[in-house]
Amino acid sequence: KGLQKHLHSIKKIPNAIPYLTSYYEKNWGFCIQDNLRKKLKPGKYKVLIKSKLTNGSLTISEKILKGRSKKEILFTTYTCHPSMANNELSGPLVQTFLYKKLLSIKNRYFTYRFVFHPETIGSIAYLSKKGNYLKKNVIGAYNLTCLGLKNSQITYKKSKIGNSLSDIVALKIIKNLNKKKIKVLDFFPSGSDERQYCSQGYNLPMGVFMRGVPGKYREYHTSLDNKNILSFKVLIEMINIYYRIIKYFEINKYKLLVRKKNFTKNFKKKGLYYLNLKPFCEPQLSKLNLHQKIGGKREANVDFTSIQWLLSYSDGKNSIQSISKKSGIKLNILKYNANLCCKKKLLKKVK
Repeated sequence: KGLQKHLHSIKKIPNAIPYLTSYYEKNWGFCIQDNLRKKLKPGKYKVLIKSKLTNGSLTISEKILKGRSKKEILFTTYTCHPSMANNELSGPLVQTFLYKKLLSIKNRYFTYRFVFHPETIGSIAYLSKKGNYLKKNVIGAYNLTCLGLKNSQITYKKSKIGNSLSDIVALKIIKNLNKKKIKVLDFFPSGSDERQYCSQGYNLPMGVFMRGVPGKYREYHTSLDNKNILSFKVLIEMINIYYRIIKYFEINKYKLLVRKKNFTKNFKKKGLYYLNLKPFCEPQLSKLNLHQKIGGKREANVDFTSIQWLLSYSDGKNSIQSISKKSGIKLNILKYNANLCCKKKLLKKVK
């Protein structure tokens, strides 16, 4: 009985080993195939774990290809769970070969920045060092994740800005692909590192191409996300799409740089407005009991998805009513979690 509560498996996929973490809570456990878990006979088990908690380090790598302009195109990917193929290795693979392909462009106009770091905590650390510089100079940005799934459609997730140069160029390129199976999504605050780069404090124009949306394909975050589900043909296709985006930026540089922003006057409508007090990336919610911990608890009725939407869009200009409409989350659920975030000093009401 004592062992079972520390075992994690997936009943619906009994041959898969799940990928779970407990970064900020001292805990222990084993991820195991459900088929194997069912074979464990009742009785006493001795668990031996040889590990220790020590101060560690966080590695961030970047390579900058300078152009004639200081204005930059940013590419990021993550390096934190390399046992997974589509959800991990596809990003660094595409980014590395894209970098090599970009070397063939001589006399580049824009500067290109390629960044590798662990997901979430790595992007937060990187933005704490380079965020203000990137805000001044980045005109286009893309996060490279989940790019090699076999038999998958091309999915593009827009930046939070929605009509950024990243979005305009990406949509222009995929429109010319003449493929029926292309899906375009508006920004939503779950996903990968675009959550941090598009957080209110930075709001960089980061879009995301995907071949298999995180959390939406069967093998995601399991041992089945391996080389068997990868297609090198798909990876090459994505390298070429990103290269075409780069070429479009280079060829249309002057047209893009002088493009006027769509200045829309924001007239406040009647409604309830909040302001995010922690706008520079996501705050650590687990220590506030607002995010599930493995083997732990969180406050009753807390809806993590609601909190993500509230933190992402509560800028004093978007009412909670408009957030409800955009997210599809019921207004009473958003209000409950907004009040809870106010108590935790993450949000405050504004008039």
